[in-house]
Amino acid sequence: MRGMLMLQAAGAKISLNVYEIRTRLSADVRDPAHIVFDAAVAVVVAVRETTGAVDLMTKSVVDRIQQDAASEIESMIADAVRVVQRDIGKDALGLGEALKHNHHRAWEKVKNDWDQGKHLLSACEVRPHATVTIRMNGTVDQTERE
Repeated sequence: MRGMLMLQAAGAKISLNVYEIRTRLSADVRDPAHIVFDAAVAVVVAVRETTGAVDLMTKSVVDRIQQDAASEIESMIADAVRVVQRDIGKDALGLGEALKHNHHRAWEKVKNDWDQGKHLLSACEVRPHATVTIRMNGTVDQTERE
């Protein structure tokens, strides 16, 4: 397990165990002064706990939880990028390393101004795209108690 994610989804508070995270980063380097990164993040989770009446056996409910979790992850990534770009000013996310390995010519043009000089790191855009898959395991107790 890699961690836990708590969110409001499908009308309930839901706690998810995060089991797997895969990230793929691609970059549009046509404009060296404004490099655009697409961060595709695939996350596999399991429902740990819910509060409220949530039917995890209904496809539409599971789909809604997956969508809400993906939106929450995208928001968390966007917040982290803002902090790195605005407050830290150093490439803690490894964007420059990704450029160096995948777009070496573009990296050679910007490396001296990435997190110093012109600070092109702060001008780049990171667009997160998350997909969440719920792995069902365990038991769902749908009995009513008085």
